[in-house]
Amino acid sequence: MADRLVAPPLCLVCGNAMAEAPDGTAGLCRSCENALPCIPEGRRCQLCGGENDTALSVCHECATTPRPWLCGVTAFPYHGQAGALIREYKYHRVTPYAPYFARKIAQAWQDSQPLLHPECVVPIPLHWLRRLSRGFNQAELVARHLAALLGVSSITPLRRRRATGHQARLDADSRIRNLRRAFVVPPHEVSRIAGRSILLLDDVFTTGATLTAATEILLAAGAAEVAVATIARA
Repeated sequence: MADRLVAPPLCLVCGNAMAEAPDGTAGLCRSCENALPCIPEGRRCQLCGGENDTALSVCHECATTPRPWLCGVTAFPYHGQAGALIREYKYHRVTPYAPYFARKIAQAWQDSQPLLHPECVVPIPLHWLRRLSRGFNQAELVARHLAALLGVSSITPLRRRRATGHQARLDADSRIRNLRRAFVVPPHEVSRIAGRSILLLDDVFTTGATLTAATEILLAAGAAEVAVATIARA
């Protein structure tokens, strides 16, 4: 207790003292939180979680692009300060952001009244070469925190069996071609997902090609149903 009084938690962005989060991790002060872009309540697409400017329950992109999952959420739009935080986390290993991102995803998930009640959270895997160079899997770390908040397990049944290059540099069609046969569920992992409801997690939703490829593999391996969650929607 004395340590808490002498050194209160600091905002992850500006470094100012702030209240501690309910799970014991630091977050953002009110000023930095207010600087983040947000998706208006009641205007979220039910399939990607991004802003929806149509009269439908899904955005134009999700209405015209097949999505193999049941529903989806995201914490932020991928621009402004939110994009900057994710890039710091992903490329500069600012790992204290992981529990904060997980809290924001959990909040979005609970607010969305989802069609699926997950039994486990599964992160999108990195190819071992990418993981070696980056030092960690950004989705896997957030998935662990998110699973704890949702009261379910975090498991890693997916493998990336070939390096696919940087998706951010590709257009939509090239992303799909790049990801064909990129993921696999090894035989010894099938029993961990068979018949289970899965929440699949990635860092950024751009075209949805990565989540589509991974969802299709999970369903083919026996998963009962899949929903998706991301830190941000581009």
